[in-house]
Amino acid sequence: NRIICGIVEAMLRTLFFICIFGPVSAWSVCVSKDIAHLRSGPGTKYKKKWTVGKYTPLIVIDAKSRWYKVKDMDGDTYWIYSSLISSSLKCIS
Repeated sequence: NRIICGIVEAMLRTLFFICIFGPVSAWSVCVSKDIAHLRSGPGTKYKKKWTVGKYTPLIVIDAKSRWYKVKDMDGDTYWIYSSLISSSLKCIS
């Protein structure tokens, strides 16, 4: 039940931002789990390109289903699953 609520919350958050700011707007998020894999594409079949820790800051630049395309502080882009990030945490700066 908690998993379903988390998925619904992530989907509603995505829809809210798309409706308000349009599909190309970006917003800041932080990694909310102890470890998160950043991938080359939107799915677990894509290669793990980097592993980051909790509170790592990222910028969401696109979304596909429950996956977000993010940019890190170096400007590199990856994909991360929605349940691994939060916009309500304070990130490491």
